[in-house]
Amino acid sequence: MGQNQAFSATVKNSSGTVLAGGVLSWTSSATNVATIDSAGIATGVAPGSTQITAAAEGVTSTAVTLTVTANVATVTISAPSNSVAVGSTLQFSATAKDSSGNVIQNAVFQWASNASSIATIDNNGLVTGVSHGTVIITASSGGVLSAPFMLTVQ
Repeated sequence: MGQNQAFSATVKNSSGTVLAGGVLSWTSSATNVATIDSAGIATGVAPGSTQITAAAEGVTSTAVTLTVTANVATVTISAPSNSVAVGSTLQFSATAKDSSGNVIQNAVFQWASNASSIATIDNNGLVTGVSHGTVIITASSGGVLSAPFMLTVQ
């Protein structure tokens, strides 16, 4: 939401020759989801999907789906324990919410460990204890970072 996506189209004649200077008109099938201006710049308005088309001289393009997602306001992470044994794993989970507190479905998270020599974490939030110590685990989504989670590797 609130971000722009540029679209482009090429006008061709029936022989497939590109026509310079063709005037395009752009359309969003759901302007409550995204608007699009005369230059082909779409702006996300609300979460959802819309179909974007371009038209010139009475011919309309194939529709392209534009999906608008909510802006992430908070990311929280949790785990069933605050410790893991060396050589064992612990599954973390994360939740992203918008500014209204609604859970953002299908949010993508980037996981991090501040000391991979103590514990590593994969793209799915699975921690593996490597050596004894304390490590900080975080997750981010949409540029928003979670609070740190202190994990002890025993």
